[in-house]
Amino acid sequence: MRKIIAAAAAVIALAAPVAGVTAASAAPAQRTPVMYSGMGGAWQNAARRPHGFTLGADFGVNRMSWSRWTNTSAYGHGHLLACAGAAGPCVSFRAGVTLTIVRRHHGTRYFAVMKLTGRGHRTQRLVMRDGGWILTTRGYDAR
Repeated sequence: MRKIIAAAAAVIALAAPVAGVTAASAAPAQRTPVMYSGMGGAWQNAARRPHGFTLGADFGVNRMSWSRWTNTSAYGHGHLLACAGAAGPCVSFRAGVTLTIVRRHHGTRYFAVMKLTGRGHRTQRLVMRDGGWILTTRGYDAR
């Protein structure tokens, strides 16, 4: 019996430092950044992996499916609809959405740069400024 107790004590003595190092080195889980919508006022509709989002009047992406959402970037596909006003013309296509560059707003980490891509369509780049998405692609024409 003494040998069993001694063996158990030896195992605990050997394992304790390893367990202590593992617990001490584990960093607290950090929440991934959010994505803000572009309508409804500045800094609205913060979400992680949204199913759809509005970027402006008659401009948005729905039916989103995200394949990656990490602390530094996100990537997914959805259905982009962009219209030149309520009467059109409109363009609609399956689009890739890439989110990068993480910033902070009142302690909340968010993605500040968005790239929209689609086969046969010019890549669109947007940046988050003052709580809203701004299209920075020069000379972009939705047609």
